[in-house]
Amino acid sequence: MRVVILLMLSILLMDMCGISLLSAYDRVRVTVTIEPLALIVKDIGGDRVDVYTIVPAYTNPHVYAPKPEDRSLIENSDIFVCIGREEFLGYFEDAPAIKLELDDWSSGMYIPGGNPHYVWLFPPNAVIIAEAIYTVLSSIDHDGRNYYRHRFEQFKQSLVDVARWVEACKRTYRLSEVRVALAGSHMEPLMEYLGIEVTGILMRGERMVAPRDIVEFRGSAKSADIILVHLLEYELDEGRIASEVSKEVGVPIMTFNPLPLGYESSYTEYLRIISYGLSVSLANVKLGYQNRAASPMLCIVAVAPLTMVSIFLLLLLHRKYRR
Repeated sequence: MRVVILLMLSILLMDMCGISLLSAYDRVRVTVTIEPLALIVKDIGGDRVDVYTIVPAYTNPHVYAPKPEDRSLIENSDIFVCIGREEFLGYFEDAPAIKLELDDWSSGMYIPGGNPHYVWLFPPNAVIIAEAIYTVLSSIDHDGRNYYRHRFEQFKQSLVDVARWVEACKRTYRLSEVRVALAGSHMEPLMEYLGIEVTGILMRGERMVAPRDIVEFRGSAKSADIILVHLLEYELDEGRIASEVSKEVGVPIMTFNPLPLGYESSYTEYLRIISYGLSVSLANVKLGYQNRAASPMLCIVAVAPLTMVSIFLLLLLHRKYRR
C-alpha cells in the first residue's frame, strides 16, 4: 500500500512538472543492483523493458566498487531497483530515476534476524518485490498495464507450481530430517523455504564474530549433519572459522553458491536450480553416500549437480570461452 501511494504521488508530481509518461513506442529502462532482481524484473517487464545489472553475476555485492558508467546507467534509467544496504548505494543517492528499495516493501517480508540480504531466496518475498515492480511499471507505462498484470499473475502461479515441486523434492530427499549449521545468515531464507532445520548461525548480518559466537556455534554444529558456507564467504572470517569448527567437532563442511550464474532465463528457473542442487547435495551427506567416519571433508557445490539444466549452462559457458 505504501508503494502504491508513493507512486501515485510521483505521477502527480511528474504531471505538475510537465514530465511526460512513456509513449507506446518506448521501452522502460530499469537498472538493478544484482542479478536476482534482474530476473524478477524481466519476468514482470518482458518485452517492454530493458534491464541492466550493476553487480556482475557471481560477484559479492558487498565488495563491489561502482564505476562511473554505473552512475551514467542509472541516470539514464526510468527505474532503479535495489534491495540491501550495500555501501556502494550511497554513490547513487541523488540519481533521478524512480527508486525501489528495501524500505518500500520490507514491512511485509520475511527477514530473519533483521538481515535484509538474500531475502529474495524466500519466494513469498519475491512476490512482494514483483508486485512493487509491476505497480511502478504500470504507473509510467500505461499502455502496458494489462501486459504487466498478466505477467505478474503468471509469476505468482509459477511460484505456486515450483512450491509443489519443492514439496516433492523435500519428501524425496527427506529434507525434514536434515539439520545444518550456517556459517552466515544469508541462506537462512532458503532454509526456511526448503524446510531445513538450522541448528545455529555463526555470523548474522555484517557484524564481526565474537568469541562467544564461536563457542555457541561450536555447540550448535555438533547436532548438525553438515556445516553450510556460502561459496563467496569461504575465505572470509565466517568460512575460515566454520572450517576450523568442522575439524574440531567432526561435522563435514560444504560450500554452496546461491547466486545466479547469469544464464538463467527466469527467477523460477533459478529457484529450481538452487533448490534441487542444495537438496541433492544435503541428501548425499544425510543418507550416508559420503563417509562421515573419515576426517571432515570439504564438498564444493557449484549451483547444482549435472542435471540437464546445468549441463546446458556448462555448454553455454564452453561456447562463450571458445570464441
